Formats: sequence, structure tokens, C-alpha cells
Amino acid sequence: MVVFFFGGFGLFLTLDVFSLPVGMILLLMLGVPMIGFLLGAIVIFKYGHIGSSPFVPVFVARTQRATPEKSFVHEPPRNCPNCKASLSMEGMEWVGPLTLKCPYCGATVNTVKREV
Repeated sequence: MVVFFFGGFGLFLTLDVFSLPVGMILLLMLGVPMIGFLLGAIVIFKYGHIGSSPFVPVFVARTQRATPEKSFVHEPPRNCPNCKASLSMEGMEWVGPLTLKCPYCGATVNTVKREV
């Protein structure tokens, strides 16, 4: 797009302006830059997303927005399923990545997944 735009003006400046017909002057000043603009617009609209073509700049923005990720925490259940004792995070012994040991009866208790 830029090459055509400046190429039309460059050709105009390198030629003898007084010997050119009016149609040629209009073509060099208006036609060549417009053709370059149209070709560039076609390329941008056709390959308008990142990674589809090596000659399309990276500054073309994506129109889709990413959805925010959900966050979760794992915490002990309110009561032990074996002895029904009240459980809290304080004083709990972890026996696995998502498994706790009840401080009262010694049973293993799985954590509860909760969305934050």
C-alpha cells in the first residue's frame, strides 16, 4: 500500500511534468496511490487476523475478547463424614493434595471444590 502510494508520487517527480498529458498526470497523482490503497485494503480484509499471512503486520487487533478464567479453592467440608465433628482449616493435617485427616477420628476427608 505504501509502495504504491509513494511510487505514484515518485514516478510523477522523476518524469518531465510539462511533456505529460493531463490524463497521465492524474493517473500518477491519483490512480496509482488509489490502486495501492485498494490492493492493501483487500489484503488486510482477507488476511485480517494474526498468523494467517507473513506480510500482514501484527498490529491488527483481534475482535474477540477472552473470557475470564474461573478460580476455585479446595477447603475441608464443614463436618467430618465419619464422626460428624466440625472441621476448619486450623489444625488440619494434609495427607494428600486434596485429602485431609480428621483430627478427632483420624478418617481421611476429601476437600470440597468451591468457586471464588
